[in-house]
Amino acid sequence: VCAAAVFGLFGGCGGSGENNPTDAPTPAQTIRPTAAAVPTETPMPTRAPLVYSPDYHKTTPLMTKLVGEKAIKAARMVIDAFLKGETSVKFGFDSYEQTFAMNTVFAVNRMCPLFTAFALCNDYRDFDASTGVLKWKIINVEPNELDEKLQKFETTAIDFMSVLREGDNETERALLLYSRLPAYAQYDYEAYENPQNLTEDEYIYRTSAYSVMCDGMGICYSFAEAMTFLCAQADIDCIEVNCINDSIAHQWNLIKLDGEYYYCDATWDVGGTFNYFGMTTDERVKDSGGIKAEDMRSLSVSPEELLDGVVPSDTRFAVLREHVTSMPVTVEIDRANDRAVFTVGNESYSISCGN
Repeated sequence: VCAAAVFGLFGGCGGSGENNPTDAPTPAQTIRPTAAAVPTETPMPTRAPLVYSPDYHKTTPLMTKLVGEKAIKAARMVIDAFLKGETSVKFGFDSYEQTFAMNTVFAVNRMCPLFTAFALCNDYRDFDASTGVLKWKIINVEPNELDEKLQKFETTAIDFMSVLREGDNETERALLLYSRLPAYAQYDYEAYENPQNLTEDEYIYRTSAYSVMCDGMGICYSFAEAMTFLCAQADIDCIEVNCINDSIAHQWNLIKLDGEYYYCDATWDVGGTFNYFGMTTDERVKDSGGIKAEDMRSLSVSPEELLDGVVPSDTRFAVLREHVTSMPVTVEIDRANDRAVFTVGNESYSISCGN
């Protein structure tokens, strides 16, 4: 997506009005857990650590459905050229749809967070459909230092993924990755409240998935992109969703687990809670400060259109909003029983991770 457009849309990335939640996270409400306690004397069995290295060609089915196979193929070409230090690529397709460049750059930014942080690419200005050439320029780093930034990101990504084990199912993987991001990263209030004090290049970096993963600072855009990248790396279907209207401008994720779709908002769970994990559409809209189902979009597509009429409605994770809302919440996987064990203070509670 055009960097300048992102700067404008999410520069004030929050709600308007004194009583409306903004993009900025607020302290979680404390509710005493009442779910059945899990015995702690039984040791949890282990599984082999996940063997992982970042794969910037990986994406999700939802991303492919949203932007199309051609854009995904083009995105991989851009990523390969960028990681070699190049600043342009010639695609060589027979024709180019009007949205081709937008879809390609959108996919690149989710598949390779380094591109978002260190490349400036305006999908309309920098693409020439007559030649099939897309150009970008390196920003926020000297070209000879890009490898160093790559190594830093890959080390960080490996650390995030280290919580996973071979054989973990979708729900287990999603809960473990989600628990890492909002517990580790902080909200960048300076970038949110005073974007006018930053240059465009600085704002692009501060709101990138690279920043939230490597520096532990970001806004909603950063958290949502990071979750899309991590989920793709863990073979979990995921995409970002936003809502921009007169009351709020915010971005979060749509995720598919065990055949059902849910909304997850790592930004509003900063501090280490699960208040906004596994939401239905009704839960997403409720008490959200202005989020409306009819205003939700991935690019220009509504979630309902993207999901062929399906509306996220499964309430499997509603218990988390009733019983584990204090912060911080830690989660471990009881792999013998496929259950997630949430610990709040001195008490532990569990939910099933099975299908």
